[in-house]
Amino acid sequence: MRCDDLPIFQWSDGTSTPLEDSPIPTVAPDYPETNSTTEMFAEYHRRNPAVYRALLTLAHDLRRRGRKGFGMKGLFEVLRWQHARFSSEDEPLKLNNLFTSYYSRLMMHNEPSLRGFFKLRRMVDDFDPTKIEMEIS
Repeated sequence: MRCDDLPIFQWSDGTSTPLEDSPIPTVAPDYPETNSTTEMFAEYHRRNPAVYRALLTLAHDLRRRGRKGFGMKGLFEVLRWQHARFSSEDEPLKLNNLFTSYYSRLMMHNEPSLRGFFKLRRMVDDFDPTKIEMEIS
């Protein structure tokens, strides 16, 4: 089989990813200067539920494939690459690397199967994932 014939995103159950054929729409909120990083993340997450869903899809697939852990920054880069494949230069993906630790904690809090999947370091902010609104339908 040639490399060109290999599927780029083929899940373990034979289905393809929803990320495969379209860019992820993101909105960069206007943050007041007084916001903490936690408040900025909460606003970004509220305005961009597709990012959480996409990260969750990637993390669950890795878990199903037997991975015991992975880095959230790696998943961010997958989203950036995927977005670049299916968007134009004037459709930038707005992903702030400051939010990787917040997404890791939020996903491990909300998803029992992902508990312990991401390695965590101490955060400067006091982040409580129970205070983040979840609208990920």
